[in-house]
Amino acid sequence: PPASSPPASSPPASSPPTTTATTTTTTTTTVNPLDIPKTVPCVTIPYTLLKSCATSNSNSTDLLPSIKSAYGYTGLGILAVTGVPGLEEKRLKLLPLIERFANLPESVKKSTETPHASYQVGWSHGNEKLVGSTLDFSKGSYYCNPLYDVPSTNETLIKLYPSFLEPNIWPTSSIPEFENAFKSCGRTMVEVGIMLSKQCDSYVKSECPTYSTSLSDLIKTSKCCKGRLLHYFPRSSTSPSSSDDFSSWCGWHNDHGSLTSLLPPIYTDE
Repeated sequence: PPASSPPASSPPASSPPTTTATTTTTTTTTVNPLDIPKTVPCVTIPYTLLKSCATSNSNSTDLLPSIKSAYGYTGLGILAVTGVPGLEEKRLKLLPLIERFANLPESVKKSTETPHASYQVGWSHGNEKLVGSTLDFSKGSYYCNPLYDVPSTNETLIKLYPSFLEPNIWPTSSIPEFENAFKSCGRTMVEVGIMLSKQCDSYVKSECPTYSTSLSDLIKTSKCCKGRLLHYFPRSSTSPSSSDDFSSWCGWHNDHGSLTSLLPPIYTDE
């Protein structure tokens, strides 16, 4: 299953970015749902520490409290890795490109669509449903595999699982730098995800000694990594505000991958 995804590029300018904070760890083993705090800060781990633990020959336990705090019963299910070398430069090269693509002529964008793959490769806009039968026109997505241009040559499997195995489509003639920027950023995100998943394996093993599945191996060996580059179209200042606004932003949903990696977005003033 997909392991990482380059995220949103241009959400509405009226929506400020979210701040995060470092958290301390908890030693509670049995939790009453009524005792779960309503506000939970985001756990952060420096890249240098994550890499040191991931490359250590011994089973380091330095990060187990942080992993538990982030992904345990009372955690947000989110962990921020800070100071990833080169990632900021790659982010600033990649994210503006989806805004450029989203503003290309409709005929150019349509040439990269794959309806037979449920629009899960190339450009997708207005094809996903938010609530009930409401189609989502608030954002557009560009899907590609940052690791493999051709995940499989088995035609039978491609027909069975086109969303994951359909070859990549790149808008090379319109935006030549799009492919390299997408792959470079996506691969870095996958590499960090593999290091983090190794720590998740160690944490689960510490809680359940019989645990034998390796999340890190699943991500390392998978050929079905799915990158999603998002552009949120500007919304009119006169648009009505309602309780449905949350769904038009993103809405509650389940990711279908082993691990999702996200970049901080870029906000533009239009």
